[in-house]
Formats: sequence, structure tokens, C-alpha cells
Amino acid sequence: MSFAPLFNWLLPPKCELCERHSTPIICTHCEQELNFSVSFRKHLDTKIQLFALGDYQNPLLKKLIQEIKFNGNQRLAHWVSHAIKGLTFNIDISLLIPVPSHINRLQQRPFNHVHAIFRHLLLSYPSTSCIVRTRDTPHLFDQSKPDRIRLLKGAFKVREPASIQNQSIVLLDDIVSTGATILELSRCLLPYRPRSISVISLSH
Repeated sequence: MSFAPLFNWLLPPKCELCERHSTPIICTHCEQELNFSVSFRKHLDTKIQLFALGDYQNPLLKKLIQEIKFNGNQRLAHWVSHAIKGLTFNIDISLLIPVPSHINRLQQRPFNHVHAIFRHLLLSYPSTSCIVRTRDTPHLFDQSKPDRIRLLKGAFKVREPASIQNQSIVLLDDIVSTGATILELSRCLLPYRPRSISVISLSH
């Protein structure tokens, strides 16, 4: 005998973003409000293109990222990964590199949120963890762009230079705001002559 119908009657499932009654973890209303799509946003410099799937000013997207990143909501990360799987990326991709977190930060979280968000994309293309974060920087969300650049200088190291040469690299991150992290990563990558560097972020 299954008690699921009784359980659902007593505690009906809710959308994890707006708490409307919903069998999927994200209701149709919130899914439409998120409306993920691959759109070119800007050049971070003359060489790096940024493609974002949504706008961080969207309150639902902001809540979604915070739930995954700070509250460890793996169900939402799994949902996002499936949603991204259905998108078309008209970008030259030969190697994916998730933006690395320092080991101290990873130990504070139940899982690597960037890997979880882009899980299905990472299964579809070659990927590498050839860049490591060698210094644990403070949280950057409340820092100015000049301070972010200063704090991030020398924070990354390339471990496998040969894997980068002549590759069309796409960096993956949850949020790109000032672009300071991406620019520092690119500074590390460019000496090893990648063919191109682009960025896919969940939000901008």
C-alpha cells in the first residue's frame, strides 16, 4: 500500500521558488518567468564574449541561484541542469572549464554548485579542471570592481597548459557581474594560446 496520495493530500507539493501548489519542483509560472535562453550580452574585453541565460535582476533567478549556492538545494540544481540541456548554444566549443572554487569554499558547501548547474552541458562536451584556485578570496559580491580585480590577482593557476593550446574554451559560471573573475582567468589562459575564450553564465 502506498501512502503517497495521503502524504500529498496532507502536505501538497509546492514550487520551490514561489510555494504555489505544483507537482514539478518549479511551477509553470516560475518556469515562464525564468525563461532561460542563450543570449549574447557583451564583450568583457576585445577577446572574450559573454553569453548569459538570464538576468540577475530577475528576483526569481536571484532566489534560484541563492537557493542552490548558499542553501545547497540539489533538486533545483538538477532542474536547472535539465533546463540548460534543452538550449541551443551557437558557440564554438571544444573545451569547457567550470570556474573553480577554492577548496575551503567547496568544503563549506554540500556540492560544487557550478558543476551541478552545468552537469548536462559538461556531459555533452570535453571538459577539464586544468585551472585551480590557489587563494581563498573573500566574498566578492559587495566589493567594487577595482577591489575585485585586486583581490583576484594571482588567485588562479593553470595546471595542464598543453590541454589549452588551440582550444575554443568556454568558461562556465553561475553569475558574471563585473567580469573581474573571468578577466583574471583569461589572463592565466591567454599565454597558452587558446583559439578563443567565451563565457556561459547562468546570469548577468
